[in-house]
Amino acid sequence: MYKVISCGIFKPYIESLSLNFDLYDIEYLEIQQHNQPKKLSQTIQDAINRSQNYDKIIVLYGLCGGALLSIRTSHTPLIVVCVHDCMSILLGSKEKYNEFVSHNKLLNWSCYSLKINNFMNDSLSQWEEKYDEETIEYLKSILILEDNIYISFNLLEEQDYLKTEKKIIYGDLRFLEEILTCVSHDILYVYPHDKIYQTADERVIDIIRE
Repeated sequence: MYKVISCGIFKPYIESLSLNFDLYDIEYLEIQQHNQPKKLSQTIQDAINRSQNYDKIIVLYGLCGGALLSIRTSHTPLIVVCVHDCMSILLGSKEKYNEFVSHNKLLNWSCYSLKINNFMNDSLSQWEEKYDEETIEYLKSILILEDNIYISFNLLEEQDYLKTEKKIIYGDLRFLEEILTCVSHDILYVYPHDKIYQTADERVIDIIRE
């Protein structure tokens, strides 16, 4: 059986896939934990540590502000995804993500999962009550409070949002399915004593075997 430790953003999309869910034990972590990458890293690590007796553990996160860099395994092999963030997975590939970013540098995006979790409504004033200055600067660097591009998968649940969004682009869940079935060329196996590091090229992350 595979354990999946996943950002909550993927929940409705995973549930729409044609997978044999008897093979998966999926644990979803709150989307809001992205706001503090150091704490997110520890939360992921805690989930790994308590996940025993699985064949593999799929960590369904991107680099996510460096949250992935300090995770380790002392037992079960990990599968991590070589992407910067979840948008690459939702769009269907790193290539589509790079194309999108090159044409939309100042635009922000949303999707059904972010809408229902009110992720983008966490205002700057709320940040100042909750986070330290370093975290606030990180949030300001990655978020624009007003989203203006909506990634749709034509799910039944999101039809009300499709009526009100100004600009809609369509995602592709094949990348997500390839990750969960372990056939993607953009996954990396992490074994005990391996260390994850960020690269300066299109690989995004790689490992050092110690």
